[in-house]
Amino acid sequence: MKVTQHLWFEKDMEAAIRFYTALIPGSEIHWTSAVPADNPSGPAGSVKIASFTLGDQRYMAIEAGPLDPFNHSFSIIVQ
Repeated sequence: MKVTQHLWFEKDMEAAIRFYTALIPGSEIHWTSAVPADNPSGPAGSVKIASFTLGDQRYMAIEAGPLDPFNHSFSIIVQ
């Protein structure tokens, strides 16, 4: 079983993951995409999703507006 962390961004997801992947060796952005259909977070194309790796840990991310504001209780610790 694999567990993938999923981060929620109100805005600027792509800039944030570009920053994270530039800081940590062995990191990369696998893909980004816009959700093609209208949904509770906005019209088609306004919600974005991404897959990326920081070091050897895989992450997913979504940029879907302020439905779920950023929560500071999540941390990424680099050893």
